[in-house]
Amino acid sequence: MTLVKGNRKSKIAVLTMTIILTFLLSGIIPSFAMQDDQSEGQTGERIIQAPEEEQNLFAFRSSKIIGSAVQNPQGEQLGTIEELIIDTESGETLFAVLSCCGFLGFGTDLFAVPWKSLIPKPALGIFILDVELEKLQEAPTFSPEDWPAIGDREWGAGIYQYYGYPLRTYPGGRYSYSTYSQRQVGGWGMATPYGREFNPETVETFEAEVIRIDRFVPMEAMTEGIELIVNLEGNPTPVHLGPSWYLDYQDFDIQEGDQIEVTGSRLELGGIPIVIATEIKSDESSLNLRDEMGFPAWSAVPPPVETSIIEDQNMITITQFLFVPGAIEVTQGTTITWFNQDVTPHTVTSGIRDEENVGEIFDSPELQPGQEFSYTFNETGEYPYFCRYHPNMTGRISVIE
Repeated sequence: MTLVKGNRKSKIAVLTMTIILTFLLSGIIPSFAMQDDQSEGQTGERIIQAPEEEQNLFAFRSSKIIGSAVQNPQGEQLGTIEELIIDTESGETLFAVLSCCGFLGFGTDLFAVPWKSLIPKPALGIFILDVELEKLQEAPTFSPEDWPAIGDREWGAGIYQYYGYPLRTYPGGRYSYSTYSQRQVGGWGMATPYGREFNPETVETFEAEVIRIDRFVPMEAMTEGIELIVNLEGNPTPVHLGPSWYLDYQDFDIQEGDQIEVTGSRLELGGIPIVIATEIKSDESSLNLRDEMGFPAWSAVPPPVETSIIEDQNMITITQFLFVPGAIEVTQGTTITWFNQDVTPHTVTSGIRDEENVGEIFDSPELQPGQEFSYTFNETGEYPYFCRYHPNMTGRISVIE
């Protein structure tokens, strides 16, 4: 019986294939594989026309993405997608890496664009990139044999900034300094656009459960901060604490699921209800962040701290976005040396940010990791200083006779 059924199936299969071939040769069954499209900007090109079930604006198989053409809105070919860069922590697609056409002048180089800048056209099998040609021609590129450190947050933030995206939209989220930006960052002070959002009239105290602890960037041109997502009146609500360079060194332990007491200003930032915290309390400890007017604990004018008297040659270490020690007292004629032991560039600039005499007494060049800067204090007085790239990094030298 088994053998008879097998022969019967073979005969049916042969008959079926014969019928299909007959229809194909007669042109009755259309082909969905390829269709010529001689529309403007596509002369001589073949565009994949997807079946209706694949024309989905919200999904695009990765096997269809790699190798897809990228065009501008005018139909000009800008490149081909070679690779996708995925953030391993968030799972989000960060960038598409494109090989480009000769008219951009890149030769065989590659360039990365933010994934969100590409508009998918699944029915056509292409992506649209609406960026001016002049900007693309000056875009950062790299050789296929010499890729950048694609996991470097600063590299990723720089690409986002180059294409005009606010850093708060960068899925990588964590950055400190971008070589493509060259602008001062910080933004956590009271007199900044972010600090001015604080409203003393909306300060209140409430209890909430911690849902999540995140690192984030509240506004463009600010450094990374830490926020709590808490359950406030049944809604997940961000509670902004402050800059991570400051909070990472505070003795305050908090975990997801903890019940805490939050005091802070309730407001909307970018249309999203948030709280800018002045104080956080747990069962065992408390964390003071700002006073009732919003003046931050990490202000550009450092609070009184215990100072130490050190004579002769002295060294201040720059590490973890801090000057260590932050305030010292030395005798007249002492030479101070600042050594950058951090992972990012810094400066040592005299004065208080936004005042007229900034940098008049001493102003170091950009100090790359491993570099140092020295200055001899021949006059008595108080010498506050800060980092131009990270203005919330401050220190103070007291010079006595």
